[in-house]
Amino acid sequence: MQRNGFDEMGLKEKSKENAKLAHALRDDGEYNAAVNRFYYSIFQKLHIAASEKWQYAYDSTEGSSHRALINFVSNKISEYAKDEELRMDAMKAQQVTGSFRTLKKLRVQADYLDKCIDEKEMKTFSDNYKKFNEGYSSFSKLKE
Repeated sequence: MQRNGFDEMGLKEKSKENAKLAHALRDDGEYNAAVNRFYYSIFQKLHIAASEKWQYAYDSTEGSSHRALINFVSNKISEYAKDEELRMDAMKAQQVTGSFRTLKKLRVQADYLDKCIDEKEMKTFSDNYKKFNEGYSSFSKLKE
């Protein structure tokens, strides 16, 4: 089956599609669904980067795939922080892990709790989404 011109859709395309949907949902005031789609967009984006940069592959013995990915990335960034030449980029890249954890907490609320995401929480989410993307720019600069 074709969707958006693709017979198959890789994570990169899914990430872009999720971000596009998230923006539309947020603009329509559908904050729970927007948080869900934004979160999965960054999860997919981070998974792609870790796979391409460090050949990351999820091992089911590590528990949650989300926790395993963020722990893996966090450990890699910490390794780069030890290199004086890379320290500044590594420190900026740490925004990825900090904001990811905040975004995950709000995604859990949006998906599993009775309390809905309100306008203030959507703003918090949007701010952390922006921080994630800023950190991701530095993350992408880290040498292999």
